[in-house]
Amino acid sequence: MLPQRKTKIALTGGIGTGKTHISKQFLDMGIPVFYADEEAKKLYLEEEVIAFFKEKYGEICFTNHHLDHSKLATFIFSNLEN
Repeated sequence: MLPQRKTKIALTGGIGTGKTHISKQFLDMGIPVFYADEEAKKLYLEEEVIAFFKEKYGEICFTNHHLDHSKLATFIFSNLEN
């Protein structure tokens, strides 16, 4: 018997295109789903990542010692040379 090949699929698309719906269908079928957005949010809580942003951009992108994604986006998109 040949070994099973593991295929990886990436779901992409804009808001409201059905990514979550399809992901739930995969989960219902026993197919594991990796949610990149959720994992990225966890990384923003890591000390090493926080230190990187503080070193690169200073306190301007933080609110109450937490990375403020809105402030970060505003800063980056208004300073494209960074």
